[in-house]
Amino acid sequence: MKSLRTLAPLALALLVPLLFLKAEPSNEPPTEPASPRPLKALLIAGGCCHDYKAQHEILSKGIQERANVRVDVLWTNDRSTNPPLPIYDDPNWAAGYDIIIHDECAASNKDLKIM
Repeated sequence: MKSLRTLAPLALALLVPLLFLKAEPSNEPPTEPASPRPLKALLIAGGCCHDYKAQHEILSKGIQERANVRVDVLWTNDRSTNPPLPIYDDPNWAAGYDIIIHDECAASNKDLKIM
């Protein structure tokens, strides 16, 4: 078996010519890497006990400024403990969204399909 000392000149002789190879210039402009598509989020807000009007604006704006996320908002101004949220009537209400953000309070709603 040859020692590294005897193989070194051979490796050097093979590598040195590579230093003098020229890359062919490209006539194509450099391309930017494609941006990943933003996540689609749905923010559902409303109900009693909190300032959901301000919260839904703060949350959607803050998330979109800090991450590659597009936030759709469903907000009800009803401040009761059982606000109308008809989106839940559709069994496919979350279709098309990557993430759902729940910021609602419906403490009096006892509908097990929604809870």
